[in-house]
Amino acid sequence: MGKTADLTAVQKAIIDTLKQEGCSQSAVSRHLSGKSVGRKKCGRKRCTTRRGDRTLRKIVEKDRFQTLGDLRKQWTESGVETSRATVYRRVQEMGYRCRIPQVKPLLNQKQRQKRLTLQRSSTGLLLSGPKYFFRMKANFACHSEIKVPESGGRLGRGKCQNA
Repeated sequence: MGKTADLTAVQKAIIDTLKQEGCSQSAVSRHLSGKSVGRKKCGRKRCTTRRGDRTLRKIVEKDRFQTLGDLRKQWTESGVETSRATVYRRVQEMGYRCRIPQVKPLLNQKQRQKRLTLQRSSTGLLLSGPKYFFRMKANFACHSEIKVPESGGRLGRGKCQNA
């Protein structure tokens, strides 16, 4: 940390405030010398730098609807050689989501008519405008009228007793 005469007024003020907060002398020394980083990161090193990531961000923001292959080509032209998977991870880290938007064609009149007849025949569902009307079938399950055994026991699975 050095002697008191070697410190500037700003450094002395920083030391006083850190000591009042309860920091130890070694913590104050680390703060003044700039070595408050701690230990190194574990794991594999990143193959791209912050500068390379910034160039990728500029490429993505120029045209957000590019494929990953196109992004990789442009990033390689700017000087960063990576794989397609790395480009995908970096784009995900930036907050962009890579997906293919699904575009479906609308149903034509014949397909709508087929769908309507199928629904009427199989499920008993009638479509009329924006609202759906449900028609109850005669052979509907008897869940509405279940008789509970007087002994307090449970009904078995699939057993239905009418009242």
